[in-house]
Amino acid sequence: MDFSQFEALSAKVEQAIRVIEELKQEREALKTELHSALEARGNLEKEVAQHQEEFHQLREELSSKSDNIHQAGEKVRDIVNRLESVLA
Repeated sequence: MDFSQFEALSAKVEQAIRVIEELKQEREALKTELHSALEARGNLEKEVAQHQEEFHQLREELSSKSDNIHQAGEKVRDIVNRLESVLA
């Protein structure tokens, strides 16, 4: 191997080393990005679970109030019917 071949090979090795270093840096950046994304997903899942619980509670409250309104309506109808009977 003569000197020019050695220099060409040396340049290729240096280029390969630079590419490897760039790839390592990119891999680390992607790991960091993945970690952040997974953490954000976990936070979003917790937030969704909290909102689902709030929604469930509001739904139960609405159902309870609807039942109360229905019962009040029944009582009003009963009172009106009795009043009509008395006045008839």
